[in-house]
Amino acid sequence: MFEKYETPDKLLTQEQFDALTSGTPEVSTSTSSSADNATPPPPVNSESICDYVTVDIFTPEECEDIISYVNKKYKLTPGTLDKDTTVNPEIRSSKVAWIRKKDKKMLWVHDRIKDAIMSINEEKYNFDVTSSERIQFTKYEAGHHYTWHTDMGEYDPSNRRKLSVTVNLTDNTCYDGGNLLLLIMGSQYYTVPPKIGQAVIFPSYVPHIVTEVTPKPGGG
Repeated sequence: MFEKYETPDKLLTQEQFDALTSGTPEVSTSTSSSADNATPPPPVNSESICDYVTVDIFTPEECEDIISYVNKKYKLTPGTLDKDTTVNPEIRSSKVAWIRKKDKKMLWVHDRIKDAIMSINEEKYNFDVTSSERIQFTKYEAGHHYTWHTDMGEYDPSNRRKLSVTVNLTDNTCYDGGNLLLLIMGSQYYTVPPKIGQAVIFPSYVPHIVTEVTPKPGGG
């Protein structure tokens, strides 16, 4: 799964999550967290209130090429909870690699994602987007997950992240889970099932989760 984040994300405390699910629209800037946040609220059945966009941007063959290249050229390390080295697998368990912007072999990937973001932003959000960050290549293996968090980051309010994008690079024929859940309003969320090559673009302030990955019986 590709996630366009420059630094690990802002985690939600239980108080923040309770405030969100009770209808309070604002999230504080606290970065503390609890593993209890992994329990999702009830699902919502209608897409009409979901503030996100999906668009197919890579073919299955291109996804395979990206995975092969990154696995050969980059070292994957455990995903962290801050800008340093804090690792807590109860909150976030995955392996990541940061794709260098100067990597000429990956420029087309950066450009494809950036073009999709800019196009969707112009059509839907009209945020003041002036730049893009490095791409984070994220690998979720059996048992891996990521609890509720947002992507805004701890920046000056005028320079916070505005849009997030995640692109799934594998099909789900061999695993269950790995779903992106977006908290919509109150206690409702929408599940975005993984689809190979599809980008999911959403505002960075939207709380979201990646559900636990489990192997399918008899999967390859």
